[in-house]
Amino acid sequence: MGFTWSAKVGGGIEIDVGCQEFGAVGLKLSRIRLVARYFIGDNNITGTSVGLGFSF
Repeated sequence: MGFTWSAKVGGGIEIDVGCQEFGAVGLKLSRIRLVARYFIGDNNITGTSVGLGFSF
């Protein structure tokens, strides 16, 4: 992979929306999650990621 060490740090938030209907098809969502991560390694290797999750 090109590095000898790496570390990852991140966090997130989860919101309970209480079974709301969204859209024309009537999707029933109960929770929405947003997570973010930061990656660092030697040789100036870095990265970020963001994720969005839904519970039906």
